[in-house]
Amino acid sequence: MRWIGSLPFDFFCTEHPQETAPMNTYTRRGLLAAMASACLITLGSAAAQVSTKPLSIVVGFAAGGPTDIVARVVAKALAEELGKPVIVENKPGAGSTVAAGYVAHGPTDGTSMLLVVPGLTGAETLFPNRKYDLTKDFAAISLLGTSPNWLLTPVGSDFKTAQEVEKRAKAAPGKYSYGHGATGGISHLSSEWLNAVKKLDILSVPYKGNGPALVDLVGGRIDLMFDQPISSESFVASGKLRPLAVTSAKRLATYPDVPTMEEAGYPGFVVEVWYGLVFAAKTPETTVKTVNEALARVLARDDVKSSLNNSGVTPQHSTPQAFQSRINGEVERWKRVIIDAKITTQ
Repeated sequence: MRWIGSLPFDFFCTEHPQETAPMNTYTRRGLLAAMASACLITLGSAAAQVSTKPLSIVVGFAAGGPTDIVARVVAKALAEELGKPVIVENKPGAGSTVAAGYVAHGPTDGTSMLLVVPGLTGAETLFPNRKYDLTKDFAAISLLGTSPNWLLTPVGSDFKTAQEVEKRAKAAPGKYSYGHGATGGISHLSSEWLNAVKKLDILSVPYKGNGPALVDLVGGRIDLMFDQPISSESFVASGKLRPLAVTSAKRLATYPDVPTMEEAGYPGFVVEVWYGLVFAAKTPETTVKTVNEALARVLARDDVKSSLNNSGVTPQHSTPQAFQSRINGEVERWKRVIIDAKITTQ
């Protein structure tokens, strides 16, 4: 039992019958001061317990992939900024909708965040039976960073430039194919968008992950693939794959000779892989503000910039409002592509 002076701690934070023996003024004042001090100690301890409760970043992909890497870089630095543990929870499945549903219906005390990627905006149309709405059931925190894709082909393929993709595909409908690692993922949606804007008939070949698709691309069993440089740059450097164009608005500093899709004759074809964090809706605005400000400091750190850049990601902070606007816009953008291309999860 804890004691304050000659009295037990519990005495000061519970009500007691009035003592029959009179107390002098100084004794009464001392007792009241001790009571106030003791109760403040109790409240302070409770606040400390809440403030040290671990945060989690929920990722809709297995450990080890690009999205998981971004989450772990941010989690480590955010823990240091907030002074509390930040853990990464991997909950893959159904185009990341398992992870999204988990956070949407989870606590609203600011302890659970979802790492959002473009595929989740496509999932709004692809998975009509999901138990949440990406535009309504979350509180946006901030964008974390962006990364381009590039259009790849085997070095021995018919395609030497991005312009030849349109020319040859139109001359031989159904002859060529592209691979992708997840139905509704950004690689898949980019390919279908390319088909749509140029009225091409390039066949879709789904794989269980981008890794197996890259293996078949290197082996020449498929002809084209959109992928992130972080996953495929080694095949380009070793001369096994040829990048035809990048999907970013600007050329890559590391591959300045590779044109953008727009430069290659595909106006408006700008696609970014992006990463951001959201809480469940109804999380207090003060909590959102605190984490947003902490993320601004995280993304400005040299060590974080270096780690993300090495993963092919350009750090980018935003306001919650700007990030929510991006999410809403991407939901509408990919909805049109999915409906026009008649993409389903079946």
